[in-house]
Amino acid sequence: MGTPWGVRTLGSRQSYDHYRPDAYHNGSIWLFDNHAMARGFHAHGWHGVGTWLDEMIVQACYDLAMFPEFIRGDSKARPLVTEYTADVALARPDGGTQENRIAQPP
Repeated sequence: MGTPWGVRTLGSRQSYDHYRPDAYHNGSIWLFDNHAMARGFHAHGWHGVGTWLDEMIVQACYDLAMFPEFIRGDSKARPLVTEYTADVALARPDGGTQENRIAQPP
């Protein structure tokens, strides 16, 4: 679940085809959650990992020139944000459809 930019919300191998690095909760890296994890690592004496996570948050914000809510969870050479919105229509048992947003910009 670790990437060069932090910890993803979903692992790429254990996800049974649900992992998408651009998805809102199925593979993205949430900077606030990574900071909370870093604080936990520091609290339990794992200062190297905690410092690494905090440094990746700062570096991602610096590279993107913004403070995004989340970044893509892929392992690219630089952090990326999703730049599009993707909605899918799901068929319901009653014959109707239900919209589901699977990707969006932060």
